[in-house]
Amino acid sequence: MTRKPNHGLREIARVAGVSKSTASRVISGNGYASAEVKERVLQAAEALHYKPNAVARAMVTKRTYNLGVIVFREKPPIVSHPLYGKIIDEILFASEIS
Repeated sequence: MTRKPNHGLREIARVAGVSKSTASRVISGNGYASAEVKERVLQAAEALHYKPNAVARAMVTKRTYNLGVIVFREKPPIVSHPLYGKIIDEILFASEIS
């Protein structure tokens, strides 16, 4: 199985012809960048199939947006259980809306 490399901001900045900090501002939506620069950075991100690193973002923002669910049941399966499965489905559905 071949795994695609996850290109980072440095590669996006190089392809777009901007600094790494400018690419970061465009990707995060914080700070100013001209419409032309935004377009170049977003096109570079799309071309490189950029996917933000969730761990790196969580370290910077000090927030993960993860939710833990603890379900106690002695016998599997838990998710297909009529009650627990519905609870977990509703939690997942509510997290997609927010």
